[in-house]
Amino acid sequence: MAIQVDSSTARPGFASRKRMSIPDFVPTATMVGLVLLLQTGAIYVAIGLAGGLQAAVTIAVALVALICVVFPNDCALARRSPRLLLAALLAYVVLISVQLALVPASSFDMYIMRVKYAIFAASGILVVANVRSLGSVLMAVRVAVAIAVLCNLADFAVPAVRSLLTSFHPSKALYLGRAAGLFANPNFSAAAIAAGTAVGAVGLRRPLRLGFYAVSLVGIFVTYSRGGILLWLASVMMAEFIPIDVSKGSRLKPIAGLLLGAACAALFVLVAQQFIPALNESLYSLTTEDTRSRLTTLQDGSARERLYLIQYGLAQFGQSPIWGNGVGYGYTWELRAPVHNVYVLMLVEHGLLGALWLAFFIYATFKLPRPIGIWLAAFLLLKGLFNHNVFNELTDALGIVAFWTAALFASEQSGRMR
Repeated sequence: MAIQVDSSTARPGFASRKRMSIPDFVPTATMVGLVLLLQTGAIYVAIGLAGGLQAAVTIAVALVALICVVFPNDCALARRSPRLLLAALLAYVVLISVQLALVPASSFDMYIMRVKYAIFAASGILVVANVRSLGSVLMAVRVAVAIAVLCNLADFAVPAVRSLLTSFHPSKALYLGRAAGLFANPNFSAAAIAAGTAVGAVGLRRPLRLGFYAVSLVGIFVTYSRGGILLWLASVMMAEFIPIDVSKGSRLKPIAGLLLGAACAALFVLVAQQFIPALNESLYSLTTEDTRSRLTTLQDGSARERLYLIQYGLAQFGQSPIWGNGVGYGYTWELRAPVHNVYVLMLVEHGLLGALWLAFFIYATFKLPRPIGIWLAAFLLLKGLFNHNVFNELTDALGIVAFWTAALFASEQSGRMR
């Protein structure tokens, strides 16, 4: 099932206008620049060269968003903004602010990180609402994915490049045999490329789309991130089996698409398992035993550690089930290692109140224009199973903004803008 965007019914709008004034250019240039900076991981290198850049980026985007709100053009800002999602982000800031004041174990540094995430995501959404050339933002996603893949391949296969990148990210020494490119962590790189896979495929015809999938898979494979590969697989299955326009009778409905996609994903995993040993053998000189085992077993040290942290986290949740143990407690507790599961992390830090907020947030993403809302909700639900940074990193906040861009593009091109 191809992703088809029906431009024949498109009404005059932002995607179809070619001339841009200076006020139109500012939000478009801002989003294109942010996509390239964050989606490629370049911000991690830049932070090493100029500390505090992440905060500067957050402030800059917030200022552009403020300008867009104060000086709106003809884009009908209120109509183009997902109010429920913005309300969910605001509710998160309120939740962690109250908890910071009431729970002594809360970490102020982690609180600031979470606030930056919420501000960046909300501001990015408002900036996108003023973007005239949504197609250029989607093109930036594709270019950024390609750059990230090339950086990963160079990091993986060229020792001199890896040494240079390790000088920016000393933590990369902990991930021998796994590429991360310009990112500080292979898992960050894999997740960013996977998110870009779904969003970047929007509007591409089948040959280009299949090639885009293949390129992104290569970039994710060399990270040896199991979660990243699962996210890539989910992104491809959603893009192929829950297409952009589900209103036409010839298209699969979301539930049928999910079931068929899941079946194809299972088949893909079974087939891939037959080739992984040969791939590991061909890449033997570039990897380590621990790296190679990541794709052949779930009994390696990393998997066992994660299971233990989940068990420990649930035990800590039992000590304070309503309010939780405080913002950032899942990072500052005595184990000094975060639980790699956002659901358990929410319970540990925010208790049942956090679980209720998380349900509200997922519902808000699901309510975005179809099928992008379904894509984003499914992506976040899956990522949360093995990732604890869903509400920390600016790259994760940008992922939400990128999905929203795709939703606007598809809606305007098909003349179904809500």
